[in-house]
Amino acid sequence: MPGKNSLHDPSRFGVLVRESSRLFRRLFRVYAIRHGLSFNQYLVLREVFDVPKITQRSLSQSLGIAESTIVATVDALSRRNLIVRVRGKKDRRETNLSLTPAGRGLATRIIHFAIEINRDAVSAMTAREADLLRDLLIRSNASLSESLLEREKALKRNVARRK
Repeated sequence: MPGKNSLHDPSRFGVLVRESSRLFRRLFRVYAIRHGLSFNQYLVLREVFDVPKITQRSLSQSLGIAESTIVATVDALSRRNLIVRVRGKKDRRETNLSLTPAGRGLATRIIHFAIEINRDAVSAMTAREADLLRDLLIRSNASLSESLLEREKALKRNVARRK
């Protein structure tokens, strides 16, 4: 068993969050496979459902998936008649994504499954504990986002100084 100074110490906050994330992802993968979807396809359907007419670039940034992977994923979903590409009216270079009726139906089932998983995640907690955990994770994520932004700015300053 790893010691208290180990990066793999199971009581460390990052280790606990990573394990929760891993379990959520595994459950979602099982669901995706059951519907003949890759995990990325699953993520794309869910995101396009939440943000109709999202651009491929925005989708890539939102999911943290390379644009080339998004293109291939959207191609596959398009071949299955789950998603369509629509050229932007103002900027024809822009490609907006929308769900087909079949895609909307599958995305709706995905949303219900996500709600079920979230319910399972807090099933051993009281409603008050679940609310507290949610609030603490929101605050933690905000702190981490702020730290990341600061570190990225510092990195850009250091790179600029080297030039």
